[in-house]
Amino acid sequence: MEKKNGTLTLRAATFNIRKGLDVKFEMPLLAELIRQVDPDIIGLQEVEILDSRVDGRDLLQELAAAGDYPYFRYVRAMDCHGGFFGSAIMSRIPILDFEITPLIVKEGDEPRAVGHAVLHAAGERIDFFCTHFSYKYPEFIDLQAIQLHELSRGYPCRILVGDFNTPNLPGVLSVLKGTRLVNGGKYLTFTTEPRSIDDIVVDEGWQITDHGMLPHGGRSDHNLLWAELTREV
Repeated sequence: MEKKNGTLTLRAATFNIRKGLDVKFEMPLLAELIRQVDPDIIGLQEVEILDSRVDGRDLLQELAAAGDYPYFRYVRAMDCHGGFFGSAIMSRIPILDFEITPLIVKEGDEPRAVGHAVLHAAGERIDFFCTHFSYKYPEFIDLQAIQLHELSRGYPCRILVGDFNTPNLPGVLSVLKGTRLVNGGKYLTFTTEPRSIDDIVVDEGWQITDHGMLPHGGRSDHNLLWAELTREV
């Protein structure tokens, strides 16, 4: 991240880590992959912490330490195996405020949530949202997209990342007015049944100067999506 000649530049990413199962919960192996892209801030999905399956370890704290991210927040969605399951945000930019909002889900379905981190980058406020939509009920994915818009629309410098669990990213995310999509169907981020379901959504004040997808290399069932963003400040 840098601010130069009135332009703020940062790199954002999103990555569903599949709980760390594919690396047998060895977080340095995931950190090694993330370092290849070296984002300033990254949203993570399917993050499981403090449960019996990992002997009570805080896998987010371990991943943040291995990746050299001093600021991180956990987006708790539900209890799991005596611990918690949800999403997370890791940042090299200070997180000054943070809140979690439960998403609308079908009765009996897995709880979902969105995390909202307030960052200050070179004196500029950035509102970063990370989420993981439901996957069983498409009608609730649409409702969650509307809810995400309502949560984020008042912030003029926003970045939203997530596993949106829909191959129709342009259609579902069209409710996020005044934004543009990094993926929008270009990258097959889910690899088990190849589909474009992960995205980085940015306010129109951001310019997307570069973007790409890093193959997971057997460390998840999702590839890592990243974008280089610039903004006049």
